[in-house]
Amino acid sequence: MGEHRKNGERYYMFGIFKYIEYSILILIGLCLCFLLVGIVRFFVGYFKKSSVIHSEKKAKFAIIIAARDESKVIEANLKSIEKCDYPKDLYDIYLIVESKDDPTIEISKKFTDLNIHIFYRVNLNNVGKGFALDECLKYIYTSNDIYDAFMILDADNLISKNFISRMNDAYQCGYDIACGKRENKDWNASTVCGASALTFTIINTIQNKPKMNFGMNVLISGTGFYFKASVLRDYCGWPFHTLTEDYELTNYSIVHNLKSGYVEDAIFYDEQPLTMKQSIIQRTRWIKGYFTVQKKYKKDKIEVLKKNSKNRNMWYQIIGGIPMITLGIALLVYLLILFILFICDLAMKDTHYWEYLSRMIYLVVAIYLFFILFTIYLFILDRKTIKIKKFQRLKVIFYHPIFMTSYAYAAIRALFVKPTWDKIEHTINKDENEI
Repeated sequence: MGEHRKNGERYYMFGIFKYIEYSILILIGLCLCFLLVGIVRFFVGYFKKSSVIHSEKKAKFAIIIAARDESKVIEANLKSIEKCDYPKDLYDIYLIVESKDDPTIEISKKFTDLNIHIFYRVNLNNVGKGFALDECLKYIYTSNDIYDAFMILDADNLISKNFISRMNDAYQCGYDIACGKRENKDWNASTVCGASALTFTIINTIQNKPKMNFGMNVLISGTGFYFKASVLRDYCGWPFHTLTEDYELTNYSIVHNLKSGYVEDAIFYDEQPLTMKQSIIQRTRWIKGYFTVQKKYKKDKIEVLKKNSKNRNMWYQIIGGIPMITLGIALLVYLLILFILFICDLAMKDTHYWEYLSRMIYLVVAIYLFFILFTIYLFILDRKTIKIKKFQRLKVIFYHPIFMTSYAYAAIRALFVKPTWDKIEHTINKDENEI
């Protein structure tokens, strides 16, 4: 009788599991269809030529750099700007600092060929780069409004020799906002560093390049971009103060029908986290900021779609990463169900637990192999600019699947932890030729 009851419970659980399994598999199939459409679209857009052509006209830029306590890296940054092939009388540099004792100030005095302004922050209670940019832009708009566009860089950035020239070309082509190609300063610094940098290979090559060639708005990522002075002149400052002000600017540009672009050969370099702990903290902030911005701009997006239901930029922004997020959740739920059934069968001393264990193993191996192939694909796509040693490349290929799946942990962490602007110290003081 007891054996019969145990078998009955098992078949009941297995029946429920079958319905759940089929539902999840259908959901996974739908997500994969969305991804397949995206892959086809990527290949169509990837091979189109850039629409940013060279122009003899020149714009005047203000290059704004948040440089609080960045004396270890600011010299290399300024050297890269000094080497640019753009006329030096057509750009000024604003270094934002918080104290007159900041060594950054003395270092900047070495660059007598550059027109450098030191801007001291006033309200230090407002923490974050967004507030620093807001104060500086308010000062420029009200006292020195002579620029055609503002270029935003981080203190640890290096820029290619043609960076400002190519940003100018984008400006002359009519782009309200344009970003360059974000690359890693040191692919060989650590395995985490290399894996983290591949995030921007995905943004650069799989997202922004095809979107640019389809005439769609691009994703602004971090720094290395400009925006026309007219874009925020009415606001007279920088209105983006979420944890991901770059993603907020992306949404703002779409809602306000601004034209944004990506210039592949305008390369800028920055540092990536060296440890998994730093990376998790960073990505927790990104995920929290992503959902904050989505919520903040929800009503505006709906209003835009009411006026134009065929707005491609808006639909892409609304759907965005939903298929990938849904796919990730579905796979996690499926693994969790398999694990629960595995434990239940073990508890009931049923030999069928191997069925669930084998499914878990097959699924985990399949996901791992997929990410390995995807990582190899990224290295092939961006082989001209990724400067990584062979052994380090091999380590990143096998580690990247673990890095990608750790987004799940960062997402869960974002639900319970209040992310803050934790400063990641920048230390790589290399010249572009040393990268």
